[in-house]
Amino acid sequence: MPKTEEKVFLIVDRSGVHQKMLGRLVESVGGRAVSVRDYDEARVTLRNIQPEAIILDIRSDTQEVELFLDSLSSERRTPVPVIAVCNVVDQGLVQTLNKYGVAEILVKPIVIQRLHRAIQNIFHDRRPGQDTDETETSPTILLIEDFTITAKSYASVLERAGYQILLARTAEIAYELVVRHHPDFMLLDVILPGMNGVEFAQLLQSRRLEIPFAAVTVCKDQSKLHELQRLGALKIFHKPVEGEALLGFVNGFFSSQRGRSHEDISYDVLLAIPDQVAGNIVRQALDEVGIRHKLVTDGYQAFAELQLCPAIAVIDIVLGGLDGAEIIRRLR
Repeated sequence: MPKTEEKVFLIVDRSGVHQKMLGRLVESVGGRAVSVRDYDEARVTLRNIQPEAIILDIRSDTQEVELFLDSLSSERRTPVPVIAVCNVVDQGLVQTLNKYGVAEILVKPIVIQRLHRAIQNIFHDRRPGQDTDETETSPTILLIEDFTITAKSYASVLERAGYQILLARTAEIAYELVVRHHPDFMLLDVILPGMNGVEFAQLLQSRRLEIPFAAVTVCKDQSKLHELQRLGALKIFHKPVEGEALLGFVNGFFSSQRGRSHEDISYDVLLAIPDQVAGNIVRQALDEVGIRHKLVTDGYQAFAELQLCPAIAVIDIVLGGLDGAEIIRRLR
């Protein structure tokens, strides 16, 4: 039998700290890792090998990264996929990486499972974001928080629970990540440098980039908080808030989305009514005539329940998360 051609991954790690870990991940999918310490050494190495992909450990060297990626794109006829591993992601870096079509942008602390999947995708000629098997992938959460210690604390709790985390310290960076990755959920601070959280939520709504989110903030401006609720905030957490409290809410949100196709519907009428008093009045009337029903107060939960095809749905136009009109539009 002919020998299978070995697939090489070039690792550019200036500190050398992550070389062994990255090398083991590459070897775990059947590839071979070649490690170098800087971009000049990488350029020399690239004259002698045609790597399957390049893994860049990026620190605060945006200009050097751009020069390297520019030379890479101009000197090679066949594009080489790049996985970027970054300490901190700023807007300029994101724009540079997007400009050169970087396949994956991972923020430290690294989620090993996600990096492993990115390597597998490239090794098996899959597009970024395409699943490596038929099993359900972990949900991706975009955490928008400008205070680094708080962001890493929340990210650590969520990552340990198996979620994939994207970190952004400004709304502008967050927008780039939304467009590129379309996360499944967002945790949004209101007070941010530059565009604030409310303006960011308004921007997403205007661009029809509707992603479920909860706000985590010290903001006490009621007008801003009411506007966030109008824009669909599922919950507003007031700092200080423990990471475990956020995890409990996130787990609850995703648990309502999982495995719904396997459930037997236990009611005939879905009531999507945000006002508890009005909802209880309708429930009481249905109870009196023996009609099975379920009451929800959130638009995203209502949309999930509608996938079960209840016989009748009563939907209030004014709902948190997704409003009634948007739910109907999505069902068409």
